[in-house]
Amino acid sequence: MSDRSVYVRPIGISAPDHAAAGPALLRPPRSVTRSETAWIVIGLVTLAGFGLRIAAAQGDLWLDEIWSLNLVAGIRSAGGVFWDISHDNNHYLNSLWLYLAGPDRSALVYRAPAVLFGTLSILMAARIGFRRSPATAVAAAGLTACAFPFVNYGSEARGYAGLILATLLAVDSFERTIEPLLAPCLHPAGARPDRHWPRWVLGLAIGFGALSHFSMLAVLILLGFTAIIRLLQAGRSLGRVVDQTIGLFGPSLALLVPAMAAVMAGLLVHGGFEVGGASPFSAASFLVGYGDLIRLMLGLPGGMPAWVALAAGGVGVAIAVWYNLVDPRHYALIFAGLVVVPALMLAARLPNLEFPRYYLGSGTVFLLFEADVIGGMWDRGGRGSRCVVAALISLVAFGQYSWDASLLRDGRGSYSVILDTMASEGRPAYASVHRFKIQTVVDYLAARRGTRFDYSAPGTFCRDRPGWYIDLNEDERDPPSSIEIGPSDCRATFVQRASYPASMLSGMRWTLYRRDGLPSLGG
Repeated sequence: MSDRSVYVRPIGISAPDHAAAGPALLRPPRSVTRSETAWIVIGLVTLAGFGLRIAAAQGDLWLDEIWSLNLVAGIRSAGGVFWDISHDNNHYLNSLWLYLAGPDRSALVYRAPAVLFGTLSILMAARIGFRRSPATAVAAAGLTACAFPFVNYGSEARGYAGLILATLLAVDSFERTIEPLLAPCLHPAGARPDRHWPRWVLGLAIGFGALSHFSMLAVLILLGFTAIIRLLQAGRSLGRVVDQTIGLFGPSLALLVPAMAAVMAGLLVHGGFEVGGASPFSAASFLVGYGDLIRLMLGLPGGMPAWVALAAGGVGVAIAVWYNLVDPRHYALIFAGLVVVPALMLAARLPNLEFPRYYLGSGTVFLLFEADVIGGMWDRGGRGSRCVVAALISLVAFGQYSWDASLLRDGRGSYSVILDTMASEGRPAYASVHRFKIQTVVDYLAARRGTRFDYSAPGTFCRDRPGWYIDLNEDERDPPSSIEIGPSDCRATFVQRASYPASMLSGMRWTLYRRDGLPSLGG
């Protein structure tokens, strides 16, 4: 084939008769008009998503955000983020921002990068959707703007917003890189995949994502499996598949080096890697974590068991594929993202699988699947199809509204309110069996107020006689109205003062108890 691109008019299609066309030539093509309308809608959706994230970024910082601030407070330079903190709560780019922002800044300042990345994710999802149709682009933007996990992680000072943006950027650049590999005759020689810039954009996305959160490695694995499946489907030999896959992801592996080097530097400096907390592996925790994420991406209610939501998501995928509601180019991506990678996590018996945030790569693929279904059904036209689309959108929107409203109402905890109550109604000395989780937050907020709240350790309980007890409600059961704590020789009763909720994915639910029968507390 010649290196020159040659245009061949399809047989049976004649050139337009300009004289006969008349004023019709002045009208833009319908597809162009639809694209322009879609971009207007996407712009409005992006503004709404930005406003939602700004609202969600208000309120107290919670434990993990404060923990990150405490980590960067112990380093002497910005570079120390990459070699002087060897801890799983060190999300490199987020920690760098916290260090540069400095202490005693507002929560919104610390959360600003997450808000920015979360807003850009809306536009990136729309860009991916446009590869199928304007309707799919609008659906992808709308889902990204309001999906509760994306709003939550797109408004807190951690690395997950960067991870989501990097995942979307990686999917987009991957698709633009894999297509010339699958159909090279449709592309000029100068756009061969081994020279094409999307490979390097893909590499930048992988590198940026790994510096945001190291679970970006799961996204790299996800895309690697997708590439292998699509190349095999195209009839490539196994040797050719291996060769092309390595060539496709060469820049990605190279641009993983900064994140890998930071991990190794931390290991060398500290002699190990500290994990804040690790729960043992169990199949039940996997069902809870993965099922909860799918439940939240669908906007299903909180009372639904996680395994039911996971099963419902699986049935929905099967139906959508059976009825050709999904872009066929996404079949491999959906299979790799929703089946292969979670199965590998399960087979590896990883700890902490009950946390939905560790499935965000799969969750992002699921969001693109949802947009595919909505856009595909809308593009089919017909009153029945579009009525079904309207019903689906209404159900998902109502579910997401309920979850987003709970985040705006409850925030990530009401810790300042609790400290205000303690300071105004009695001597601010308190006890708790959850010392680290409670004291870390109390000490941070107290320091910002210029006050002090004394923690009473078990060994000093009888001497200190704390006026308050703070309990951490790690399950969703109603806390008791009163509790008895302390050694037998000075055991005391504490009466519930108030219980404060928190967002599902972030924050802590605290219950405040006041010591009973101590009038001196008011003095």
